[in-house]
Amino acid sequence: MAKKKSIVDISNASAEVLEIIEKNYPNGYDQATNMVRYNNSKGDLIVALPIETDDTEYLVKVKLVTRQQIEEELALDDLNTVEIEKEKGDSSDNDDEEDDGYGDKPEEESEED
Repeated sequence: MAKKKSIVDISNASAEVLEIIEKNYPNGYDQATNMVRYNNSKGDLIVALPIETDDTEYLVKVKLVTRQQIEEELALDDLNTVEIEKEKGDSSDNDDEEDDGYGDKPEEESEED
C-alpha cells in the first residue's frame, strides 16, 4: 500500500513529526540540502522539509530567515533605537545626572580622622 502524502505547516505538525525534525536536524534545518521549494497557487515561495513516518510522507512547511532579512531587521532595530533616543532627548550633556557608579564622574574624596 502506498504511503499517504500530506503538506503541513510546522506550527501544526504532530509531536511525532517534530521529533523526527529534531532528530534529523539537530543543528537546525536552515542548512538542510534536501529542502523542497515550490510556488503555491498565490505565487508565494514555499519552503518545506520532506519528513517520512511509517504511513505518511510529509512536506513540512517552514519559514527560512535569510542573512539579508536578519541584517535588515537589525538595521531597523538600530534605526528605531536612534529615533527613541531622539524622542527622549540626548542626555549625554546633562551634568546633573546622579552618579551611576560606572566611573564616568570623578569621585569626591572623603576626609577621615
